[in-house]
Amino acid sequence: TLFAMTDTDTTSLCFLLDNMRSPFNVGSLFRIADALGVDKLLLTGETIRPPNDKIRKNSRATDKSVAYEYCADDLSLIAD
Repeated sequence: TLFAMTDTDTTSLCFLLDNMRSPFNVGSLFRIADALGVDKLLLTGETIRPPNDKIRKNSRATDKSVAYEYCADDLSLIAD
């Protein structure tokens, strides 16, 4: 899911990854987020998260440069 969080003067682009169990897909989204300048990946539910060797390999180490946050419940994360 793609959504924009707005503030009074700024808009930030975030990706919401909910229950994404494949480390290869998660790694790819880290790489895509880095290329698009996404501000943060929001990882929820059973989504595999760093540190993970398969994520790091597929993300080509962008998992270290792209901000991410984990929360078990996606609705509480979006509400913040």
